[in-house]
Amino acid sequence: MNDIGIRIICGDKHIETLALVNSGFESGQPDLAVSIDVAKKLGLWPPKEFKLETFSTAGGEASVYRIEDPSRHVELIDDEEILSRSRCDILIDPYLDEVLVSDYLSDELGIIVLSFRRGLWRHYKDPSDKIRGL
Repeated sequence: MNDIGIRIICGDKHIETLALVNSGFESGQPDLAVSIDVAKKLGLWPPKEFKLETFSTAGGEASVYRIEDPSRHVELIDDEEILSRSRCDILIDPYLDEVLVSDYLSDELGIIVLSFRRGLWRHYKDPSDKIRGL
């Protein structure tokens, strides 16, 4: 799927960036995976408190730093409009070069994927004929 616009908010720091909704990023909680570069911009690197976890990825197993904090959240934005907002855990993955939205978080944000290949989607509050990502 093509990238979606998000705003990641961590305390008094925030960034707007593009993120990939990845149907293969399955999670039991609202996870957002970021690179070390993004983590630095958010004041999360080096992490002070974290859980080290191992994930199976397409490239093999990878260790990531889970940053849990109920005050961290992400907003789904499109043309400067805030469509939805969700609390999220941040996973810092040293091997990433893009931000990834887990399946759980995409549901929390109300993203309805119409076509992964073409990057077409709608928000759950959108009328049924609205298509985003064109």
